[in-house]
Amino acid sequence: MIEIETEVEFAASILIGSEDYCSTCVNGLPVTPSSIRLLGRFQKLLTIKHKNLCQYIELIRSQNSVNIVFVVSEHYSKVLSWAELDDNLIIPLIMQLIDSIKYLHSQNVIIGYLSSDNVLITPSKECGLTVKLCQYGLNYITGNGKDVNYLISDAYYLSPERIVKLSPGTHKSPATKKSDIWALGIIMIEFFIKMPLRNLWSLQQYISILHTFCQKPQKKSTSFTSYLLQAVKIAMPSLSIIIDEKIMRIIERCLEILPSMRPTAETIFNDMERFSESYKINQEDEEFENHMKEVTRMLDSQNLEGLKVCRPINELFFLWKLCGSNIEGILKPIEQKFARVIIDEYNVCGKNLENSLRTSYKLIILPSSNLKSRLKKLNIDEIYNINNDQMEGSSKFVEYIGQTLIVKERNIEYQSYRMRLMRDLLLTYPFTLEILKTECKKDIPPVYRGSLWSTLLDVHDDINIDFDQLDTFPEQPSDRQLMVDIPRCHQYEELMTSPAANNQLKRLLKAWLLANPDYVYWQGLDSLAAPFLVHHFNNLPKAFGCLQNFIQRYLKNFFLKDNSHVIQEYLAVFTQLLAFIDSELYCHLNKMDFCAELFAIPWFLTCFAHVLPLHKLFHLWDTLLLTDSSFTLFIGIAILVQMRQQLLNSQFNDAILLFSDLPDLPIDKIVTDSLCYYHSVPPSCSHRIHSSEHLRENATPLTSILLEELRTFHTPRISPTDLINLIDHNRVFILDIRSTTEFNIFSLPNSINIAQNCHDFNSPNFYSTIKPQLSKAASCKQVICIIDSLLSEECKKVSAQLIRFGYNFVCILDDSDSFLREISMKDC
Repeated sequence: MIEIETEVEFAASILIGSEDYCSTCVNGLPVTPSSIRLLGRFQKLLTIKHKNLCQYIELIRSQNSVNIVFVVSEHYSKVLSWAELDDNLIIPLIMQLIDSIKYLHSQNVIIGYLSSDNVLITPSKECGLTVKLCQYGLNYITGNGKDVNYLISDAYYLSPERIVKLSPGTHKSPATKKSDIWALGIIMIEFFIKMPLRNLWSLQQYISILHTFCQKPQKKSTSFTSYLLQAVKIAMPSLSIIIDEKIMRIIERCLEILPSMRPTAETIFNDMERFSESYKINQEDEEFENHMKEVTRMLDSQNLEGLKVCRPINELFFLWKLCGSNIEGILKPIEQKFARVIIDEYNVCGKNLENSLRTSYKLIILPSSNLKSRLKKLNIDEIYNINNDQMEGSSKFVEYIGQTLIVKERNIEYQSYRMRLMRDLLLTYPFTLEILKTECKKDIPPVYRGSLWSTLLDVHDDINIDFDQLDTFPEQPSDRQLMVDIPRCHQYEELMTSPAANNQLKRLLKAWLLANPDYVYWQGLDSLAAPFLVHHFNNLPKAFGCLQNFIQRYLKNFFLKDNSHVIQEYLAVFTQLLAFIDSELYCHLNKMDFCAELFAIPWFLTCFAHVLPLHKLFHLWDTLLLTDSSFTLFIGIAILVQMRQQLLNSQFNDAILLFSDLPDLPIDKIVTDSLCYYHSVPPSCSHRIHSSEHLRENATPLTSILLEELRTFHTPRISPTDLINLIDHNRVFILDIRSTTEFNIFSLPNSINIAQNCHDFNSPNFYSTIKPQLSKAASCKQVICIIDSLLSEECKKVSAQLIRFGYNFVCILDDSDSFLREISMKDC
């Protein structure tokens, strides 16, 4: 059999939503624009996938108008006119169309705009000809027409009950599944007469024919079929209409005047299946072979060329946008044809406005010549050949090492390689988990961020079972607070402002609270859940699994009813790390009594989701998910260091204002600095009693002390294991403040003794005796470790003095007495 390649294109519909300007909701927030409501509903269409449906890709809001959206979908440039089909091909194609309608109705998607123009017949390798239904989601997006001021439909396919609901001055006529069945019956008639009804009659004439039939007092049949076919024969006497008797009975049932008498799509499909065996296409048949050759010739003569690259459609559209294509720039001239006058935010005027708007939702094929030319330039063999050498790093992309994430995400060649690589690694998960983690450390492609996050968080498909057992619909004590917080959650993010997102977020949060009865809702939990909802909007169980595992790893016990001990320990360790990394900034904040409680609690309670916009948060969490629970501490330090100069020049009130409205932070720099601190600071310095078990391999615990005592330390403690590691790498200067007698009995190599019985540690004079050694350690960026027999007050005094003198990397050895005794015994 001859094979024909299908060639995909992108097409867009423009929808203008209805607006209620200058209005506010009960909660004081502005009324949600209709375009936002369209965006929220559109998310479900992304889950609609069927072999006979054109896949929806993205809904893009206009930047110049609050109520215009562009609905982008898969389309095909090479299509065959159904009027040119052989009779023996019609029934198999109708079967495909009915199958797609049955699937949509099973997903509770009412088409509303079903016409023969939206039935694309495309060539395919698998079965010769394939039906692709397009424009099936517009009615669903608009809430069955509620959010637009015009009717999205073709009047020739409107059922009688929908026509009756239309009245002068209104275009509201909600569709139903039974009205879709009527439209299917009209399409089947058109397929068999090989002519659209609009070619026979004007709209007024057709409505008159339908009206006459409905008004007949005595009818032999309540089906419109026979009457319509008689009218067709009168209009075209030479037309020969041959329809199988069994097919005719199905059409008659579809065109029943009463909706209750029309069958469901599933019933029609089952009836068709029972007698369609004889109509199945025999692809080895010589007649079919000749017909396909003729199809190929006709399509080639149209000189149309789509995209032949074998990859998911969402990847292709992402690359299309990277080529510099802007949908609003392309379609803006067409927008301006909607009305004679456009003022302000596309408020439209003009007496022919309604007629113009009726055609606004027609598909417009987007130009893809830029993408085609760029894809042809890619060395497919080199990019797609995934082997061990490329896992370690392809030499082709060495130039991108050290580049910012923004640069990487905007390069089509690099993203093409990364998306293909990540897709293949996800397909072979969990066998490629370690390779996948290694690759994620470089960067994460935006298209696969949701899938990669769930993989890194170890969320499996069995999470659906756990989620389905949670009843999120009954009222809970947290509902009142959720009603206040959710509408305000990430309001700058378009999707999160939609009613659909609010409902999904509420279900997600209630599910998490039900699954964790020991936890309560704290403000900020909604912001924490939002990133997972954005990436798994149509898969709440997956979003729930990600939120559950994320909190267990990075925010253990943060959402207890009494979480003060957890928060206070976190802030104490954070403050000590600041003194360790930047003593000058620590001293300045401490001098003006500007404690971490004033600004850092929302940071750590939400892992910065409450203070960073989502696009920056995504990049931050890309790295966070590859580290342990201490990494958020270093993110906080990196943010303070970025604001260092402003803070050093600020007084208390200035600092309060600065943190209330954070400046635009360079997220790449923050991620880089955080990683630097994370790898250079000894792991035990960030130890917390209440941390999760998700710790790095070289993490070592410290002795447990009370929170009150922990807060008396100015610098972090370090474990003996980390100290030995620093000694081995010559990265530490040891200041031993034990008595001379103890020091002479045993001391660590290269340590200096400043005995407390010889010096007053409250006086800065003791500093002069060790200034040369301290200066040398500081110039070499060595850790300054203070040792005493116990965690005495003298240790704290010395560390405080060194910090006031401006020395960084000061710490105190934990459990020094046991450690030194053990070492001395081994040495003996």
